[in-house]
Amino acid sequence: MLYLTILENVKYKLRNLHKMEIYHLVALFLGFSALIVYLFERIGLSRIAGYIIAGIVLSFFLSETLKANIAMLNFFSEVAIILLVFEIGREIGIEKIRKMSLTPLIILGFELLFAFTFASFFGTILKLNPLEVLILAGVTSFSSTAIVFKLVSELGFSDKVRKEILMVMVLEDIYAVLILAILPNLKFGILDPTELLRLVFFLYSAPQFSSSSA
Repeated sequence: MLYLTILENVKYKLRNLHKMEIYHLVALFLGFSALIVYLFERIGLSRIAGYIIAGIVLSFFLSETLKANIAMLNFFSEVAIILLVFEIGREIGIEKIRKMSLTPLIILGFELLFAFTFASFFGTILKLNPLEVLILAGVTSFSSTAIVFKLVSELGFSDKVRKEILMVMVLEDIYAVLILAILPNLKFGILDPTELLRLVFFLYSAPQFSSSSA
């Protein structure tokens, strides 16, 4: 009974944290996440899983608080993504992109082959139209660059293997840009091949131009 009373009091206080200052909220997020990550590390699980679980738990108890501070939290999340992508770009570098081996391209090719095979199989079972099959294939072929980057850092792969994996992630991101540019146009039947070629040319020439400028 005492345990239930304490739990109800905690839930009541958490529900009424919508007036919490944003820096208190961020401090709570960081502190709770650090605790969960520490516990996950102690039992031999990935830190990434700890962060995800921490986010799920906090979103359950602090739903009203998150709604009240959604703009600021979006700002912090965008800053975090920018810093993470910057770190990935710093580790890979333009020169390595220009001189990359065929291995990342082969890996990406197998990923796309598996994704489209998977999408076609289940699309036939679910009676999806070609556009829905293409969307399903695109979704199943994407990986989270942020999560893969952190996992690669945690697992302690060699420098060569780490860079090859990150190169695959870069190619996936380029592929994602192309897919996101194509799908809306396919939906309305207004795909312009000229615009698509222009986008491909930009994605190819940007590393070349950056390298020559350096």
